[in-house]
Amino acid sequence: MRGDGRKFRVLAVVDVCTRERLALQANRHILRLYDLHETGGPRGAWMQPLDVVTNFQEMRPDTTVAAINVLLEPDAATIAKARATNARLLEDYPAGFALDANHAPHITILQRFVRAAELGELANAVAGVLRSEQAAKWECKATGYYDLAHENLGLLGIVIEPTQELRRLQQKVIDAVAPFAVEKGTGAAFAPRPDGGAISQPTVEYVKNFVGPHTGTNYHPHLTVGIGTRAFLNALQVEPFEPFIIRPVSVSLYQLGDYGVAQTKLHGLHR
Repeated sequence: MRGDGRKFRVLAVVDVCTRERLALQANRHILRLYDLHETGGPRGAWMQPLDVVTNFQEMRPDTTVAAINVLLEPDAATIAKARATNARLLEDYPAGFALDANHAPHITILQRFVRAAELGELANAVAGVLRSEQAAKWECKATGYYDLAHENLGLLGIVIEPTQELRRLQQKVIDAVAPFAVEKGTGAAFAPRPDGGAISQPTVEYVKNFVGPHTGTNYHPHLTVGIGTRAFLNALQVEPFEPFIIRPVSVSLYQLGDYGVAQTKLHGLHR
């Protein structure tokens, strides 16, 4: 292959040992992802393996299942507060994510894997629930920060006081989505990461196990604001926090991205 100096990526099937041959016989393909650079070095020096994929099915776009989030979109004042904290997090950990067009500030009601071909019917079913709940007229109270720890990092969120109205709405949305839900999904069901990276397995598992561990009395509404290092998050969470009111302005259906962000808006459901 000859290039123009830019970077290429290819997938190559390699069969270099007995274990891999056995895997191929079991219809599991060994693929190796390479970055190619024209360096002018010795032959082969420009091929740098990035990753190994042991199941070819995981590499195929899964258009049959979508990872979705039915969510509340907050008012402008809340978004401004979330973005201010997000900016501080990015100063501490630039590899995190910005609250931008690919990461909409939101309050999750329900995350699920669903059949992608039925998203329109699902949206109609949830919109029917919202006609009686009028969630866009409610007020919620933000009370502090929390984070989900991962190694020396954490996913920071603003804690929102749960109410009977929020929990009742969540149950109605669960019931409306249930006919379209599937139990299993992979990273291919999520909106692709802007940087082309893989969807993390904890994100997949969170959606898979959302109903039950994160619903009913286990529902702890929050607004995710970004990623920070452990030391920065510990310092942030002992700072004084002035509680404030969040006024949702709409309810929408999004396709989830990595870290459970609201990445791609699919349907506006209620205002």
